[in-house]
Amino acid sequence: MTRFSPEDSRLSQTEMVELSRREMSKEDLALYDSFKHGHSDAAFLTRALVVFRMAGKDRLGRHLPPKRLAEVQVVDLEVSTDTGFKMTLDLVGQDRHLIVEHTPVRLFDFPAFISVPLTQRVELAATAYPGGYIKRRLIWGVGIKQKTKPEFNVSGTICVLTQTRYSELFPGG
Repeated sequence: MTRFSPEDSRLSQTEMVELSRREMSKEDLALYDSFKHGHSDAAFLTRALVVFRMAGKDRLGRHLPPKRLAEVQVVDLEVSTDTGFKMTLDLVGQDRHLIVEHTPVRLFDFPAFISVPLTQRVELAATAYPGGYIKRRLIWGVGIKQKTKPEFNVSGTICVLTQTRYSELFPGG
């Protein structure tokens, strides 16, 4: 990674995005650019993401339930004043890990990309429990880019959502 001294010119957000794009392989960049849907969501330690294949609709136009392919879990976050965020994901049930930084990367072997956005809103959230116990957790942003929106239910399309959003869209799924 290139280091800049304080007297160097600061790169614009557009230049930072272009720098990230240059770090991607030609094949991944072509696939990334072909995808139409990107969305951001909140990430935190233990956050679950569901990877699933859309089943399309039946002859009456009703949505068929998707097929769950995998679950991915956020297991670590490192923050550096030099390089930014580094998030570690685990493929649940397998001994596979993925390091995610600001350059979009394929989500394991699935046709979807994940990154930590260059611009962040970080929040320390707290939940109060009976007996006075307070649980705190850091929340930051994650970006996901995929072929299409899950709401379109295009048969065969692979999509990624948080477990919470997946359960909202596909109750009992």
